[in-house]
Amino acid sequence: MNRRPFYSTCVNWPRELMTAKEWLDGRADEIDHATFRKLVSKDDLKSIEADLGYDRSRPMSGDPYISYHLDAHSGIPYFVWSATEHVFAEPSEIEALERHALNQEFLEEEGVLVIDRIGRMAGQPPEDPDFEGDLQDEVLEKVIMHAGSFIVVEDDVTPPAYVTATIERALAHAGEGRVARLRADDLGDLDPAEYCAEIAQDRAFEGLLQVPGSSAASDSPTP
Repeated sequence: MNRRPFYSTCVNWPRELMTAKEWLDGRADEIDHATFRKLVSKDDLKSIEADLGYDRSRPMSGDPYISYHLDAHSGIPYFVWSATEHVFAEPSEIEALERHALNQEFLEEEGVLVIDRIGRMAGQPPEDPDFEGDLQDEVLEKVIMHAGSFIVVEDDVTPPAYVTATIERALAHAGEGRVARLRADDLGDLDPAEYCAEIAQDRAFEGLLQVPGSSAASDSPTP
């Protein structure tokens, strides 16, 4: 596992990448100090600790006012000291997260819910730490409440029957919303949010529209 170098504090954060920072602020989960140390550059962390006044007699690990966080989507860790975030990441990771966050923002504004391989969500922690259930349960609740369009990314991991049935009922009652089904294999290395945002820009999902319950769009064009 590659340890991430120090990237920036929130004070010096690049203005053109603020959506990525907002994503980290709102979605990262809290982790402990030991886990955090395993994820970041030893040399960079040691230098920052010294700058903040920590040493062997007063280690950073003993400060109860510091919190440590990890974004599940990007794997980017950071800690908060005196209301200042210290983020560890490669510049390319922050740029990729910026694109992902902007695409997610676009999809939400357009009323498009992406269901990305729900079969793999069982046992995963929910995005909302206050939600009682796993990520699969959380997404299923969003499916039930959603009144817009759906883009369903499927793979070979079959979710429980009740999950499939709930999704199919939601797709069948999408009303004026549209439904597109994609195979995960079609995405390759593309970020699902980026792929789906490109599809959603065509409000009719032309060429990808599927009748609910039909086979996956194996002939889907590549954006």
